[in-house]
Amino acid sequence: MTRPLHKLGDEICGTHPIHGSTTGKNYCINTSKNLWYCHRCGSGGGPLEAVAVKYGLINCEKAGRIKIRGDLFKDVKNALIEHEGYRDQIKELDADWKKQNRSRKGGNEEEQFYVLTYFEKGGNLYLTTVSDDQVYQFVHLDENRNYIFDKCITSPYGYTIYPRELPIHQDSRMVIPIVGIPNGNILEMNPVLDAISLFNLIMGHMSKYLDSAKHDLEMFAYYAMFTWFYVKCVTTPYLRFLGDTGKGKSRFLRVVSDLCFYPLSASGASSFAGLMRTHEKWRGTLRIDEADLRGGAENPIIKYLNLGFEKGQPYILCDKNDLSQGEYFDPFGPKIIAMRQPFIDVATEGRCISYSPYETERKDIPSELSREYFEQVEIIRAHLAAFTLHHWNQVDGEKMIDLSTFNVEPRLKQMIRPLSIMLQVFPDGEKRITEYLMKRQTEVKKTRSESWEGGIFNYALSLALGDEFAENAQFADYYEDNEILVVTASMISKPFNSSPKSITRTLHSIGFEIERDRIYTKYDTLKGKQVRKLVVPNEAKWREIVQRYYFDEGEPLPPSCPKVLRGKRYVESPA
Repeated sequence: MTRPLHKLGDEICGTHPIHGSTTGKNYCINTSKNLWYCHRCGSGGGPLEAVAVKYGLINCEKAGRIKIRGDLFKDVKNALIEHEGYRDQIKELDADWKKQNRSRKGGNEEEQFYVLTYFEKGGNLYLTTVSDDQVYQFVHLDENRNYIFDKCITSPYGYTIYPRELPIHQDSRMVIPIVGIPNGNILEMNPVLDAISLFNLIMGHMSKYLDSAKHDLEMFAYYAMFTWFYVKCVTTPYLRFLGDTGKGKSRFLRVVSDLCFYPLSASGASSFAGLMRTHEKWRGTLRIDEADLRGGAENPIIKYLNLGFEKGQPYILCDKNDLSQGEYFDPFGPKIIAMRQPFIDVATEGRCISYSPYETERKDIPSELSREYFEQVEIIRAHLAAFTLHHWNQVDGEKMIDLSTFNVEPRLKQMIRPLSIMLQVFPDGEKRITEYLMKRQTEVKKTRSESWEGGIFNYALSLALGDEFAENAQFADYYEDNEILVVTASMISKPFNSSPKSITRTLHSIGFEIERDRIYTKYDTLKGKQVRKLVVPNEAKWREIVQRYYFDEGEPLPPSCPKVLRGKRYVESPA
């Protein structure tokens, strides 16, 4: 007696058609993904595996564990032709065969095949898309700016290129969404947005899920848009969210990276080889969450990140059993990282645009990302893909905005300059980058002025300018007519609850020096008092220090070096 079928969502469950079932529920078919699974054998697959099992070409328990290729594939084709009447569909099956094999020999010729995520041909960009029913196709524009979808493309050199597909789990046969791929159906049905409209759409989405200042959200939006054009640049900075547990850095990582170019997920626990090989396949935006990257320059992941900042620096992985053999990997590309502590390696630290999230007090930000979030991500990602296709030839990687005249730190210029290529598509691009740089520079200087080094420097400066006074009686001899004669580490140590030695070491690290001197007052004109005073050796060093650590919203121009802080060899530059 045939047991009834049970339907739950997209799945239909019933009795296995070959070896039967005692429960009537050991065989399930997912109609949306075109996959089946046998609970008794722990096996499954797609239509090819189903045909192979049905006609006894393989046992059910082997389905999904062996690949349908070679003679087995030919037998499956013959079964479809002889028993099912699918002669006309064999051409499509042949295309699947080609995608599973990089090359095969046919007659006396060798036919070559490649699987790529994206590529450029004839000035057009080809992007991998996936449809609602899991069909992978390349999309590009024709001469009339219309979308063209193809299951494969023939290159100018004669080989066939197929779109890369998401992996399928070896047991459950479910798709593993390790990469965010644009949805072709959404891309085709939505209008192409201009740069400002797309930017505002991204900003609105991010502000719904992230608690951050507007200018920071703007930078995140620019970075996401930049990643879709990163291959046009020779350098690409990394976006890094830095903070302790519970500050929301993983949320920032997820929301921003979901809108980047083919975001590829990798946790800090992933093996380095796996991370590297997966990135090599997809060539998208690598996102690393909870990264345990505390090693120095000798750490392989640190090496990979240092090389990946600039194009044309391959990472070579040697074969331990044969040192003459090696694999070559291209680490170049945008990366978004979430971590608790800064990098130990200075070079890696210098490749990051850093942001430190704070614990939010906004009640309107959902604690978990809902289905609405992921649906919105799909829509915005499709808009980004469409925008990229239509503006691909309008963005020139060589035409970055000239930032040489901006009074901002060199490192900030270096990080932001590649992102400026995106502003070519904005009518007010230069104004946007100017406003952002000024806000970012102000924030950086304010944060640095509040650091340990910044606090000590600014207190020393306040003493030198007379805005603060060393109230301890032991420093009375250091003043004459209420004007300070020297600034010493001992004056600074008490307010900071530190030792003079620690104060000296801190100020020395930012450019100060110690000079021995003798001070005289009107009460002591003969003997005087020997002191170890804090000084700056020259004006170049003074400008460097105030550029990094001085901040005053009401006085944007840094002060000149007070005379009491000038060393004996201090020479003032000509006006």
